[in-house]
Amino acid sequence: MRLFAVTVCAMLATLWLGSNRVVAQTTCFTVVVIDAKGGISQPGPVPCESGKRIRWKVHNLSTEEVVVSFVNFKKGTDDVEGPPDPLTEAVPPVNVKAGDDEETKKIKLKDPAQFGGVTVRYTYDIKVAKPTGEDLDMLDPDLEVTPPPGGIKGGRGRGRGGRNGGSN
Repeated sequence: MRLFAVTVCAMLATLWLGSNRVVAQTTCFTVVVIDAKGGISQPGPVPCESGKRIRWKVHNLSTEEVVVSFVNFKKGTDDVEGPPDPLTEAVPPVNVKAGDDEETKKIKLKDPAQFGGVTVRYTYDIKVAKPTGEDLDMLDPDLEVTPPPGGIKGGRGRGRGGRNGGSN
């Protein structure tokens, strides 16, 4: 009855050339498949680097339009550093027509310094409903916020003044 969801972390390179700099931006995403009865399959944990952007792509295989929401982000455990919600803003719900697919807005994860340089696991709810508001399904997959490669830059160094408090 339930199909599958493909979890992918993809590099979507956005190049900006100026002042001899090239900047690449990573966007993490997961694909959620809605079956013929409006049910969704369990996406695996989505790994995403703190400070990067995340989005969800919804494939609607049902014969009805659905509204899909991504809500209630919260830490899986309180014994690690990290903000209560990893996102800088709420994810707007998406309306997906029958047989179609839609993507959510790209949402930025909070700054790496807020996560203490460790991977923090969050849970969240994916809710599927008819446009009338009738609930069809809900799941609670995980989002793993990982530190950037090379650790945290800024925010946790020697403090002001560099070595010896600036008195070289």
